[in-house]
Amino acid sequence: MSLTDRHAPRRAPLHPARARAHAKAHSRLTRSEAVLAAAIASLLALGLSLALPRAAQACPTESAGAGCGGALSESSGGAKFVRVAPREIRTASLDGARRLSAPAPQNLLDPGAPLPDDYMMLLNSEYYGLPQNQDGWAYFHGDKQIYRVEQASRTVLERVTAQANRAW
Repeated sequence: MSLTDRHAPRRAPLHPARARAHAKAHSRLTRSEAVLAAAIASLLALGLSLALPRAAQACPTESAGAGCGGALSESSGGAKFVRVAPREIRTASLDGARRLSAPAPQNLLDPGAPLPDDYMMLLNSEYYGLPQNQDGWAYFHGDKQIYRVEQASRTVLERVTAQANRAW
């Protein structure tokens, strides 16, 4: 008995059935056994794929109950365009419904009019294709319109929305 055996904790002997289960759980395959197991698994997978009917291979969702409806073509191996007959669309009657209307567009500001307080200064006017601010005026925008405004008095000089490019 070696020194390490003497200090090792003693274990009670396992029941024969538990000993077999323990040995089976902790056994390892050799390299050749692992290669053989992988080869068998791949052959089984190949055999199962060959055993599937041709329609099931063409329509993978059919086994789930979804069906393909002719969307896949066996000859081309891919999807094809499928025409669907138009269906009648039923709409509810709006006779008794309350109708909402969009707010009326606000009047455009005329030159000389005071600029409302909720209009914001337009920064980076070059991006919108407008010339740079000069001589104390700036661009302001509001209600989907752009105005050239005198900054000191906030008086509208002109509406320049038509001069802006597509970025606006």
